[in-house]
Amino acid sequence: MRENEIAALREYYNIFDRFDLEDCVVTRSDIFTNTETFVPALHWGGRKHQYIISYDPASKVDNAPVLVMDVFVDKDNPEKGICGRCVHMENLVVTYGDGSKRPMRVDEQVQRLREMIWDYNGRENAIPYENVTVLIDNGSGGNASSIA
Repeated sequence: MRENEIAALREYYNIFDRFDLEDCVVTRSDIFTNTETFVPALHWGGRKHQYIISYDPASKVDNAPVLVMDVFVDKDNPEKGICGRCVHMENLVVTYGDGSKRPMRVDEQVQRLREMIWDYNGRENAIPYENVTVLIDNGSGGNASSIA
């Protein structure tokens, strides 16, 4: 916030000072024109679905999000190529009765990630890990190499 308040508000709080900025990778108008609302998919959707599960582990006071994306080729517009739809996002934190939050322990995070992989793999209906790709962020604090 001290170095660049405008960029920090845009990045951390999703507050835009103008409609479009020249230095943005994704502009606000891109977000509005490509936004659609749909029911999240919490489990395997059938053989035609391929999922990417991306996980950013956190061992300190931080968020530990898991984002699930359904990857597909648009049948109505095949020249688009490969497309993706974010179908589910879960933050691996524990919320207490007083409203305070803390990340799950690393072993709890790994167990929840395993459950999500199992849910999106199709359980007994598919070849193991045929339709699921898992990406783990190898940041400085998450200890991703030992998790993988």
